[in-house]
Amino acid sequence: MARISIHSFYNISRELCKIKILTSFALISDRAFKCRRNF
Repeated sequence: MARISIHSFYNISRELCKIKILTSFALISDRAFKCRRNF
């Protein structure tokens, strides 16, 4: 039982990490696009 919860927690944390990376990448690209548009 404990093993399952630890495994699911690991999967959830991994998914959150993926989402964090994707959102940060999207923000960086959005900023770059805005800077390009300003010039």
